[in-house]
Amino acid sequence: MRVTAQRSSDETILATSVWCNGSLVHRAAETSLAVAVPRRLLRRGQINTIGAIVESEYRSATTGATRRVFGRDVRSFYVGQETKPKLHYLGVGVTRLDYAEAFAEHGIHPLRFTANDAFALAEALRSQIATGRFAPGEFFLLLDSDDLEYQPGAEGEFPSPTRDAIRSALHRLASRASPEDLVVIFLSGHGFASRADEQGFFFVCRDTRPALGDALTREDIYSVLRRLPCATWLLIDACRSGQIATNRTMRDMGILTMGPEILASCKGGQSSHEVAGILVNQRGQPVGHGLFTMALLEALSGEARRAYPPAPETKRAPVPEQERPAADADGDGKLSIDEINAFVKRRVPELAERYRPEEPQVPEVLPSLTFPSHRILFAWSRARRAKTSAEAPSTDTTKRLATR
Repeated sequence: MRVTAQRSSDETILATSVWCNGSLVHRAAETSLAVAVPRRLLRRGQINTIGAIVESEYRSATTGATRRVFGRDVRSFYVGQETKPKLHYLGVGVTRLDYAEAFAEHGIHPLRFTANDAFALAEALRSQIATGRFAPGEFFLLLDSDDLEYQPGAEGEFPSPTRDAIRSALHRLASRASPEDLVVIFLSGHGFASRADEQGFFFVCRDTRPALGDALTREDIYSVLRRLPCATWLLIDACRSGQIATNRTMRDMGILTMGPEILASCKGGQSSHEVAGILVNQRGQPVGHGLFTMALLEALSGEARRAYPPAPETKRAPVPEQERPAADADGDGKLSIDEINAFVKRRVPELAERYRPEEPQVPEVLPSLTFPSHRILFAWSRARRAKTSAEAPSTDTTKRLATR
């Protein structure tokens, strides 16, 4: 394909780049490019997206001020020979901290339910494989098994969520995924904003020290995401997780919709909350979850849940629990990523209002063009819609709340 950039007399072309399904094909400081798209980036049996982005510097003739300007053109085309896509998942839940005493000096304590979050989301995604839409791909769970309130079944013990283990799993996903596949990455744990002016984001691994020099950074995440040839859904359940969108590279990718689809549990300056005993496990025992994960599980269940346990006493009267609207907004038996995003953005503030009325929690979304044009992720048969892996317990005891 050939790309030609047009500019005004006040503009200087800095770079022209060509993307295929969210993967960078070629980038050069030229106004005209002839580019061959590698076959490995093409999705068989799906609509493919080719995007050309021109970055230029505009200088005002009157003031002399300069600013960066982006231009974008996107085209779609179909590639035959349909193959069933695979669903890959990396779930990380950090409940234990090797340097817990040092973190405690700063008022930071281990979380209780992040292992539950990563495990329950894996089960919800596995149920989608059972519908036949996806073939099973790589499933990685990194969590502290002793803190898991669900029954792990045949999998037994899981690797600990150390920084090296997380990075290794990310790189393995990048090497195994094909262009037709879907990769879901879920990180649940403590998150911190950078103290630098750029306002970055640090995810605390099990072996992270309070200085955060060995935390998982947004650059660690981005270095892998840019290698993935397929649609990628990044879910982050951590305090200040919205900060991951403030990095210039990630922000530009998000604005230009060429990066992963990112759904963060809260805005950059907010906390992400968890609640004890909010659902039940396979044995009918209460288990805790983060509010963000609860909303995701609701969305993926395809059915309204029973009312949650009443909120603990607060300074304000809690908002009465009402039956939630189904995430499948149009009722077609399919769930698009737009429907999930809209549901979670609406549902999490409702749950926060019920359980933490003094501390709002509002998710952030960065959309992506790397998903197929119809953006349908999941589907379920009418017979299976009432079956879910977790139900709300009937107990009405006061719940313990925590902040990430």
